[in-house]
Amino acid sequence: MSTPLMTEDEVENLSQATADALAKVDYDITRWREAGAVSPGVVALLYAWFSNEVYRNGVSGWVSNGYTKHGEHRVLAALTRMHAELDPDMASVLLETFHAVERCNGEPGALPRHLDALLWERPMKRVRFGLSVAARWDAESDPFTLTPQWDPPRSVLAPTEGPVRYPSVAVGLTPRGEQLDVRMEDFDSFDFLSVMGVVTRGLWRAGASDEELARFLDEAKDERKRLGEVCARWISFDGDGGDAARLQRIHDTLHPPDPLLAWFPEVKEWHGLFCLPKDFVDRIRQRMKDTSYDELEQPAAGLLDALRSSLRWDPDAIGVLQGASLSPSDGDVFEMLLQASLTGHRMIIFGLSDAARQAFQVHASRFQQVVYVPSLA
Repeated sequence: MSTPLMTEDEVENLSQATADALAKVDYDITRWREAGAVSPGVVALLYAWFSNEVYRNGVSGWVSNGYTKHGEHRVLAALTRMHAELDPDMASVLLETFHAVERCNGEPGALPRHLDALLWERPMKRVRFGLSVAARWDAESDPFTLTPQWDPPRSVLAPTEGPVRYPSVAVGLTPRGEQLDVRMEDFDSFDFLSVMGVVTRGLWRAGASDEELARFLDEAKDERKRLGEVCARWISFDGDGGDAARLQRIHDTLHPPDPLLAWFPEVKEWHGLFCLPKDFVDRIRQRMKDTSYDELEQPAAGLLDALRSSLRWDPDAIGVLQGASLSPSDGDVFEMLLQASLTGHRMIIFGLSDAARQAFQVHASRFQQVVYVPSLA
């Protein structure tokens, strides 16, 4: 039984419906029957709840909030094992996650760091897997009677001493590697989380240790602008080692030429804070069409949640279309915009009033940041 593709909005709606359902039973999943009017059943609720938490706070958030204390991860592990044939690769990632939760004994700090990289790589596929499992479940059955079966420990693959740390691990990062078992889901849609996630998946499947996976993630984060080169040092890029052109493709896709350079020649970095008139919206859309650009239309009251949701997908740039709704008192929004810019995002705010812009600049100046304003209309 296949499940239709879901949009990001539908995933958001599912997350909200899950939160509403769980609130009705005081976040005690063992009282799932009381949530039946909101959720089609405990299986859908369990997977949706897990997906919601991972989407918002990572696996550690799911554990630290006490959402596994009734053994929910054990039920999910048993369900995933029963229906692994729906998507064996995704099932293996989920089983690794639930087993790690079992081993951490309620201590989120004991969870391996690579779990979030594995789960965030293909979030829509993970959600669809859960819905497919739920569609096959007998609503009259009680999944809490199931017990998980854990896999034995993996054999650990040691790194080599050569220029490539794991030359036997082939990962497809461009169409040249589309025949490989571990590859990008969409070669035309690169983002940092997808590239980092697929390499992490290849290393994990091959048997790289938790410590090695953490080391790769650190290098990828520290050398974000040279991610292609980092990948080529760790795995067999496309199965043949890659070449300069393919490394440059990843760089140009993740860090495209600056589309605002004509207005802000003094800007040397992609990220930053930019305040533009409202009538620049269409021009920015045209210039951003080849980048990962997300637009937010929420007024000030709903902007914080919208920003958090957008940042989880790690876009290159975010446009805030309702900047006119912001006032000097919206310090929490200004702080979020500032933090996003400091972590490598371009934040473009349209229609900000002079008073709000001055307040925004005060916040930014504490970190020696500038709110750029174009000199030409």
